[in-house]
Amino acid sequence: MSAVTLTVCLEDPFRVGILEVDEDGQVRATRVVFGAAKPAAREAARGAPCRRATASQEAVRLKFEERKAQASADARARKATDVEHRYEATRAKRRKRRRGH
Repeated sequence: MSAVTLTVCLEDPFRVGILEVDEDGQVRATRVVFGAAKPAAREAARGAPCRRATASQEAVRLKFEERKAQASADARARKATDVEHRYEATRAKRRKRRRGH
């Protein structure tokens, strides 16, 4: 039977973990340095989602995203119309050449 123990302690300014594995009467231990305690907390706080915007700023952001989505949809529609128009123009040219005019 094996047992695993993880002990985390603070050795200023780092967090250190000691992993002990007891397997078939043999004990192995490993020391793992997780990094600095204060910079790690700062990085975690920086990565966390935060709401610093006011309600009006949030409304402006949502309106901007709506306009952006609408502009993107309009651009796709324009592109599809343009492709269709060019195809029809090319087809008309082919017909005209075939008729000899």
